[in-house]
Amino acid sequence: MGLSVTLNRADTPTGTIFNMHGENLGILIGKHGATLDALQYLTNLVVNKIPETGFARIILDVEDYRARREETLIRLAGHLADKACRIGEEIHLEPMSRHERKIIHMALQDNRRVTTYSAGDNPRRYVVIVPKRRRYGRSEDGYEAYEQ
Repeated sequence: MGLSVTLNRADTPTGTIFNMHGENLGILIGKHGATLDALQYLTNLVVNKIPETGFARIILDVEDYRARREETLIRLAGHLADKACRIGEEIHLEPMSRHERKIIHMALQDNRRVTTYSAGDNPRRYVVIVPKRRRYGRSEDGYEAYEQ
C-alpha cells in the first residue's frame, strides 16, 4: 500500500494491542473502522492458526482511533437518549459492529429514562433507543399525553 507505519505493542489482559502510527493512515481505518476491523479479524485468523501460539487476541489500532471512536459513541448515545426523551419516540441508529453496539448499550444501561435493544440482521444490525415515557400526541385540552 506504500504506507510508512510505526508499530507500538502493548500487552494487556484483553489481548495484545498493536497501535500503528504514521501519515495518511486513514485508509487503514475505513468508514467507522470497518477496514480496521477486517484487518484485525484476518490477523486473528492467521495468528490463531499457528498451533504453538495457542489462542491469542490481537487488537489493531491506528493512532488511538478506537479510543476516540468509543468517546464519540458515548457522546452520541447521550445526545440521542436526550432526543428520544424530548420527542417521545424511538431513535434508530445506523448499522454498526457488535463492538460498537455494545458501547452504546453500556453507555445507556444506567439511564433511567431510556432502554436500548439491537434489531436487524447482521451485517445491518443496529441499536434502537426507546424512551420509557412515550408521547401519544396531544389530548383534546392541548396537553401532551404520555404512556407511563
